[in-house]
Amino acid sequence: MNEQLHEQIITYEKNTRTTLSGNILAGAILLFFLWPILDRNTGFIWYALLVAFNIVRTLFLKLIQKKPLDDTSLAFRNYFHITAITISASIWALGVFWMFPVDEPIYQILYVALIVGLVSTALNLLSALPYVFPIYLFIIVGALFVKVLFIDSHYVLQLNTVFLIYIFYSLMASNTFRKTQLELIDLRIKLHNHSVQDPLTGIKNRRYFDQIMDIEWKRGVRQANKLAIFLVDIDFFKKINDIHGHPKGDEVIVSVAKVIDDNMRRAGEFVSRIGGEEFAVVIPNGDDQCCLEFSEIIRKKISQLKFEDESGKDFSITVSIGVASTVPDKDTSHSKLFGFADKALYKAKHEGRNCVRVYQEG
Repeated sequence: MNEQLHEQIITYEKNTRTTLSGNILAGAILLFFLWPILDRNTGFIWYALLVAFNIVRTLFLKLIQKKPLDDTSLAFRNYFHITAITISASIWALGVFWMFPVDEPIYQILYVALIVGLVSTALNLLSALPYVFPIYLFIIVGALFVKVLFIDSHYVLQLNTVFLIYIFYSLMASNTFRKTQLELIDLRIKLHNHSVQDPLTGIKNRRYFDQIMDIEWKRGVRQANKLAIFLVDIDFFKKINDIHGHPKGDEVIVSVAKVIDDNMRRAGEFVSRIGGEEFAVVIPNGDDQCCLEFSEIIRKKISQLKFEDESGKDFSITVSIGVASTVPDKDTSHSKLFGFADKALYKAKHEGRNCVRVYQEG
């Protein structure tokens, strides 16, 4: 997943409620100040259009936010926000062409001030996503620029020059905001990655395992697809530490983690270190047979690892593996599947170790 885009969308959507309510409030303020010279029907139609769009946008956003963020939904939500801001800006541009007071200089200045205030307020709120603020800026201020060209006034050139300068400096300010926000987003990503990474092995930790299992479980409920995991436990690990020392024990853990991680085959599969010498592998859309074959490959490769003790003699290790799969249901959680795999691991431990056992429901 594109973590930077993920954080940009999360940041942008936090600002969206303010943007939507601000749009409706700004429209009401505009009508209030233009009321003495406004064509009532035109004003009401434009404002109804503005309010209706913002309500639909809010409801649709709530709908798509119910879906977990993956690469597909990230791209869709990014497209949705760009489309929504284009429509929103177009409604404001329509208001310019419909309601800009052509023959009232005082109201012209007031109208321009209100629009500039609207766009300036949106600068920080809309700068979280690329292209969004420039689209908003060009459509609204561009409409003002075009409308002013057709009014009979001696300050048309000066006003449009001001518009061009305003567009230039707004783009510079937006670029500065975006750079600052991207730096903060990168820092948040680094902090998050640090919080879900096992410091010894470099693979994900138990916290990440629980987070992703929750996401995959919900996805499995929606799509009625199987979800599989297998638990890998190093046999007699305490004895390894007692005989060869903790540094050698750490070397064993790192080597086992590397073997498992290097053998991840499909997108969505991942391994986490969930305990001292225990690892969990998650396989979306996997079944018992798939996991059994995969875990046998892992078991054999780990048994072929060679380690050297202090005297220079080689020693090897083995692992026990418990496999389980199920179709997630909405009335339980992923802890159910974890419990199944744990029972299979317990069985492998009590049937001689260095083997794979599959949990059989019922």
